[in-house]
Amino acid sequence: MQTFHTDTSPTNPGENRITLKSLSLGERAKIVSITSNPLSLELSKFGICIGNIIQVTEIAPLGDPIAITTKGTKISLRKKDASCVWIAKL
Repeated sequence: MQTFHTDTSPTNPGENRITLKSLSLGERAKIVSITSNPLSLELSKFGICIGNIIQVTEIAPLGDPIAITTKGTKISLRKKDASCVWIAKL
C-alpha cells in the first residue's frame, strides 16, 4: 500500500521543486509531495500519489482548471488544489 504524507517544508536542497499549477501544457513532472491530507486521499482514489509521473494535457481557456494524466488516468484539478501538489520537473 502506498503511504501518503504531508510535507510542510516542500523545499529540499538539491531538488528544484515547484507546484503543479506552475506546469505548462505538455510538461511532465514527478510528484514529490502533497501538502493537503484531504487532497492526498482524494487523489489516491484515482491512483495518483507521490512518485507518479504526471503530464499536463489540457488547460481551460481561462487557465483554471487544468487536466493531468498519469498511468492512463486523466483528471482535472483546480489551480487552488494544484498549488498543494509539489513536483520536480523532468
